[in-house]
Amino acid sequence: MGDVDDRPIRHVVFNPSARASLVEALKSLGRPDEVVALFDDLRCGPLDLGDLPARERWFDEVLGVDYERGLIGQRHTDFWPKALAPDRRLIAWTTRHGAQDWIGFLFWAARLSEALAEVIDISDVLFPDWRDPTSLRRRPVARIAPYQIVEQRLIELARPVTAKERAEGGTRFRAS
Repeated sequence: MGDVDDRPIRHVVFNPSARASLVEALKSLGRPDEVVALFDDLRCGPLDLGDLPARERWFDEVLGVDYERGLIGQRHTDFWPKALAPDRRLIAWTTRHGAQDWIGFLFWAARLSEALAEVIDISDVLFPDWRDPTSLRRRPVARIAPYQIVEQRLIELARPVTAKERAEGGTRFRAS
């Protein structure tokens, strides 16, 4: 990114479990970085953020999930201003091998406009399988243990979000 970016770091993840692992890893590294997570799974349901009540109705009517009225809207109201805050160095975590991670990332990237932001894409990183440590597999962000974030130095993989990634998010999702 050229010049040193001295804004406070905020990591952006799209799964609450990913947040928990990342917070623990950052703590063990002695880093003061913040982590925000979207508490909504964008893999399903209508994605028009301008009509979150329709998303709530869909979860209720189609999936039979009876969320407290306004809960989904509140989750988005809490998340998006933090996830897009220009006063922070934003670093999203994703992988093309985890639908929730990838869709969340593209949805986020489409909303960045021209803001500087980074991504840690672990799509090509292999992790030992818990059943057979000699077998290596790709994992969604939420299935990475804190010690793996530290040992594999994943934070060092941060790179700028590309114009292509922003455009892909924009073509797949309406910027609402």
